[in-house]
Amino acid sequence: MKHILQKGILLLLVLLCPILSLARVCPENFEGRYSLACDGDKGVLEIEKQKSVKNVTCFGGYYTTENKKTYVVKGEVNRIRPNEIIFTIEFPRPKGFIGYLMDGTMDTITGNTLAKKPAGFFAARIAPISKTSKTNDKKGAAITSIGIIKAIGRASTPGRLTLVWEYSSGEIPVSIEIDIYSEGKSIIMEKNPITIAGSMTQVEINVSHVLYIPHEIVCCLHYSTDVVPGDKIFVANCRIGEKTVCLPATQPAPIIKIDIPETVGSEIVSLAKMIMNWEYGEGEWPVSLTIDVQRNGGTVLPMGELITVNGAETQAKISIWRLFDVSHDIIFYARYPYGTIPRERIYTFKQRIRK
Repeated sequence: MKHILQKGILLLLVLLCPILSLARVCPENFEGRYSLACDGDKGVLEIEKQKSVKNVTCFGGYYTTENKKTYVVKGEVNRIRPNEIIFTIEFPRPKGFIGYLMDGTMDTITGNTLAKKPAGFFAARIAPISKTSKTNDKKGAAITSIGIIKAIGRASTPGRLTLVWEYSSGEIPVSIEIDIYSEGKSIIMEKNPITIAGSMTQVEINVSHVLYIPHEIVCCLHYSTDVVPGDKIFVANCRIGEKTVCLPATQPAPIIKIDIPETVGSEIVSLAKMIMNWEYGEGEWPVSLTIDVQRNGGTVLPMGELITVNGAETQAKISIWRLFDVSHDIIFYARYPYGTIPRERIYTFKQRIRK
């Protein structure tokens, strides 16, 4: 009941905001830092005016999640509707919002997501954007290209790779963590990843072996405290002797919920069947999923063969040995596409499989 009441109040605010926010609001009033809550997720939203073009004021900023991941925000306000802002948080799967600034104290934005099934959001102002932060915040330089210019070694013996890279304009990082993967495994012999000074643009790295195949290079850049955002991860798929473009890494979409709405079977020695659904959070969906169902530490799948499905699927029909109304371990082995960090993840859920 409390949850329904909260949703009702939020919906009422969303409906009233376009009426309550009138002419006294101007686009610049949106600037500030807000605590944003939407569909169970919370984070800090920062909005700052960038420029005005005719009747449209453009905004930029950042959204930082509770687990400290930062995403770019882009938005705009039309002066014909100065109390209304439309903005996008650049998640790996971007999410759009439309909101209204409350008149009076101008410390609240309420609205909904721009989706087929909209979810309401509420943003309470934490602080304005200070002039100091506007002038002092710096943008971190990105790695635009990277290459393996030299290789010493063989497939069966340790060797050495020489990496070079280039930065874009911006603040150079304080330090860089580098890891090199060949055939899905790190080949750095020292502690991996290695950490070097951000001022460097070339490094020699000892590796366990050298193969003349594409290598995945992962670079994590750490900036000083006045650079926004504070960390960036870049990945490149690079062959020895070549330079290639370095791209920002994407975050893997986690499996956040499972449900077993239908089962058929009994406790006798026979196969039972069930339908299982699952949901993803924000991020890049996996390329494939391998699913295991365990009871008392052992698999209950026929012949012990795990089930593999396309990562775009969110439902599977699964056969198991006998149907017991007890807790089972549902295990997902997720493999994500190139450019996602990390590339593999395991998700485990405790679930009763009821008749």
